[in-house]
Amino acid sequence: MLKKLSAVLLTTGALFAASGAPKVTVYGKGSEASFDTIQAAMDSIKDDGEYTISLPKGTYKEVLYYNGPATIKLSGQTAEKYGKDVIITEANDGDICLNVRAESAQKKRCIIEFEGTGNLILENLTVQNTFERGSVKGSNTQAETLGYDGSGYVAAYNCSFLSHQDTLRTTGKTWFYKCYVEGDTDFIWMEATGKVALFEECEINAIYDEKHTTKISYIGAPRMEIAQTAGKGLVIYNSQIITDPRQKTYFGRTPWRAGYYNQIAYINTKASGIEKEIWLEKPLTAPGVPQNIIGWKMDSATAKNLRLDTKDRPDIITKADVKAEFNGRNAIVNRYFDILSNKYRKDTDTEWDINGLAEKSGWKVTADKSSATAKKENTQKTVYAFDGSADVSKVKLNGFAKEEGAAYIAGEAGSTLTLTLPEKSVVKVSGCNLGTGTIKAGNQGPVSYYFANNTTDTELSKYYIVYEKGSELTLTADTKTCITKIEVLPDDTLTFRPVTEVKVNTYKNRKQLQGKNTMQMSAVLTPQNPTNDEYTWSVSDPEAADIDSNGFLTAKAVKKDTVIKVIATSKDQNKVQGEAELKIIKPEEGAFSVTWLNSPAASESLEGTSDELTMAEASKAVPSKGKWTYNSGKITDDIAKGALSFTDYSESIVGRDKVYVDFPLTAKEKLEITNIEVSYGNHGTSNMACQVMWVKGSDKGNIADDTDRQVRNSKKSYRVYPTVKVEKGETINIRVILYGLNGTGDIPIPTGKSPTLGTVKVSGRAAK
Repeated sequence: MLKKLSAVLLTTGALFAASGAPKVTVYGKGSEASFDTIQAAMDSIKDDGEYTISLPKGTYKEVLYYNGPATIKLSGQTAEKYGKDVIITEANDGDICLNVRAESAQKKRCIIEFEGTGNLILENLTVQNTFERGSVKGSNTQAETLGYDGSGYVAAYNCSFLSHQDTLRTTGKTWFYKCYVEGDTDFIWMEATGKVALFEECEINAIYDEKHTTKISYIGAPRMEIAQTAGKGLVIYNSQIITDPRQKTYFGRTPWRAGYYNQIAYINTKASGIEKEIWLEKPLTAPGVPQNIIGWKMDSATAKNLRLDTKDRPDIITKADVKAEFNGRNAIVNRYFDILSNKYRKDTDTEWDINGLAEKSGWKVTADKSSATAKKENTQKTVYAFDGSADVSKVKLNGFAKEEGAAYIAGEAGSTLTLTLPEKSVVKVSGCNLGTGTIKAGNQGPVSYYFANNTTDTELSKYYIVYEKGSELTLTADTKTCITKIEVLPDDTLTFRPVTEVKVNTYKNRKQLQGKNTMQMSAVLTPQNPTNDEYTWSVSDPEAADIDSNGFLTAKAVKKDTVIKVIATSKDQNKVQGEAELKIIKPEEGAFSVTWLNSPAASESLEGTSDELTMAEASKAVPSKGKWTYNSGKITDDIAKGALSFTDYSESIVGRDKVYVDFPLTAKEKLEITNIEVSYGNHGTSNMACQVMWVKGSDKGNIADDTDRQVRNSKKSYRVYPTVKVEKGETINIRVILYGLNGTGDIPIPTGKSPTLGTVKVSGRAAK
């Protein structure tokens, strides 16, 4: 077993720290300048040029921040393996937050935080985060060396990255060649916008930490946004894994319950000391896509090195895919899986000349014979951009027109655009700011688009497979719509995968619902990844219930029990239906419910709604002190339609009086509160719990203290027993509290976790 490198560097680095770090030099655009610190050198870079910051041997006690368009190379002037005598180091974590220029605790805890449109190149150096668990008051032990939040790329050659938890965090495309990475918990992970993080010919050391309570190490914790395309994710290629027998080590895990894909692959990698289960629990995968394409996976060479039987394992990559998709850095970095067309494709949008970069940098790398283009693959797409840069004469516009000074066309409701497509094609329509409507081609079924992101700075896109030759594609606006471009990629291999079955499910398999109450319905399509995966909702008796486009059903105040059918119908041309029976029960006399945060609008206004104003009236929700913002990203929409996140970490968040929201209702008659339904979540940790209380003036009491700590994405129903009575004219607050909790008791809420409350519903009846 190799000696833990961080201990060696701490000793070696002290020799240089004694006399102070040497000056650094910036080279770029034919000039050079010297600075006392690396940060000063980075601050001198004001444009989008290419710059090299030369670092003599020494220890640089700094945290670094850059946000801009330049390509910056940090170059250690050493020939030592892994750049062990050029060290950028500091002790930092989410409670210390030394990187003060960054905007969030997650970014503030990095030794190097790099943002913007620029690229970062690192060679012959070490980045070390010396933070030790328990060294400061707090509970956030995440301590990155590098946090890359840019839209460009990162390349690292002959470098070391040393920390404990979350050593490396990246977005976009990154490549680490002949590097050493050390950590214990989730120490190689990706942001949701990450496409691929390739670790080639690297040493990856899952180190042991006596101060770690679990004594478990997870190497990878990659997450990838749910979309129609998926890059290769975290790829450990031709590398070596080092473990410590004093702890359990897993290849990967997911700290997230939902809302992402998990993409990780181990290719021709040697390892020992890995737990026999290899992975902790199951990955988050794409419906209908095998785990060995999107999920946790490895090739047979890695499996055999671990002495695993590869027969019938869902995580073994096929030999054909290893040969075509994982046979070299070019293919790994520049090919992705297209879920709609069910095949790998070349990434023509963000293709990276990774071998050209290595050659330009003078790096000695293994020859790469892989290709980003498959045999007979068509990569020539046509782009109809409405910013004036392309010929769009083939697109027929009816009601759409280019707005003055805008990089898009806009049309009111009813406007259409049409485009004839002689070949089968993958079509990508992009828009911004405003827009809902449908896209349809020929006899195919329609799909819905949503471009209403209220900004012209970023785009939203909708993919559509045209599998009938000679079709006319038509986009029809339901509301005012802004379209930026249409991209068409011909592909004569596309085939129609129809929906053959639709199964409708009620929430928790319930068979009945009392009037005035709500229920989230769901549908499962067969196959799981049809060409058109959209469907519509309806009910057999609109007098008994309503259902919205997301399957959220509201039972009406029926005068007698009524059995209805809840129907989901596929949008493809076969229009396959599925249904479930549900009995709508006559509501209890005097029954009422009051709801908050049940839509984006309600999350902004904080207004509550009552289904029976003669019984109870809702007032605005009242958050506790601090910064609260509408945030739909922490809770999935099957759990809640709206949400409110706490994001203010200006002080230590300890106790049950810091993060809560009061939901006030006023009784119009004497009432009993009988049930509280709460949706809540947070990002990336289980060390939080939920408590529900009632508050009337100076009086208060407990309703529920939910200590199971599974609050990442939860909807819970708490029975109020005994019932809480509210006198006529009296106002009561239902207080929902989120607080830190672990196995030993209350703790601070880990910083940066955005504790989130979603839809809250208070139900009751006339007092008996």
